[in-house]
Amino acid sequence: MTSDSVAVATHNPLVVVDPVLNSDGYPPQFCPLISSFGEDPAECALGITNVVETTVWNEGIMFFLLNHRPNGTNNLMGAGVASVTLDTSSYPPVPQISRLPPQYWWDATCEPWYGDVCALRWDDHIYAYGHGIEGNPWVYLARVRADEATNVNCYEYWNGATWQSERLNGIAIGEKESVFWQINQGQVIWSSYFGCFLFVYCDNWMNSKVLLKSAQRPEGPWSDPITLYQARPLTDGSSIYAAVPHPYFDESGKTLVVTFTNHPNTIQAVRIVFG
Repeated sequence: MTSDSVAVATHNPLVVVDPVLNSDGYPPQFCPLISSFGEDPAECALGITNVVETTVWNEGIMFFLLNHRPNGTNNLMGAGVASVTLDTSSYPPVPQISRLPPQYWWDATCEPWYGDVCALRWDDHIYAYGHGIEGNPWVYLARVRADEATNVNCYEYWNGATWQSERLNGIAIGEKESVFWQINQGQVIWSSYFGCFLFVYCDNWMNSKVLLKSAQRPEGPWSDPITLYQARPLTDGSSIYAAVPHPYFDESGKTLVVTFTNHPNTIQAVRIVFG
């Protein structure tokens, strides 16, 4: 069973190029499960974020969240980091990935799931936004210098007031240390048009809205949300989820392409025109 894959973007937000296909003509698992850790594809899955550039050309990292889900029951185990390289000697370029040891870096039962919301490269740092542990509705933030992104000991954690090297206790933290609340999934980007960071996302209220917050720094403080787009669910009682902005379609920032998934599993795209 494949729980994640990778593709190359095109000029059409609804069309991608699969750089690698398996013998059946389908994209293979990208971020790998590791059998020596007892990770069985029939019971385990990996959620992944976008690839974030480091300081070496054609190299980056991505964050993953390991889920052990026998019989469909989620048991989140931990969040970690994988190293990604891109071979551009031919088209389509072919990515290679390697999970960094140990099995995962942050224990999902007692630490935030860094990177499971989104990741961002800004200036010298990489930022990873992640949900709190089960039952915690808040989102937390870690960062690392881009040239040290493969060293877990170099990460810093936002405590609501400043950055600290001590890891957050996921059982004890709450609103004070957080940056967002009740987030499904989204992406933080820099807007040249507005001169600030934008967080484009869906929340957890099943309202089929694409929402937007703004801030001057990746850690905030973030504005109250506004609605960018009100989608229409394809099926009664359902909703959209996983809104993702694609700023590379218009680097001026005057317009913004956003994709989202309309349940059941239909990818849709809209172009937002700012006034």
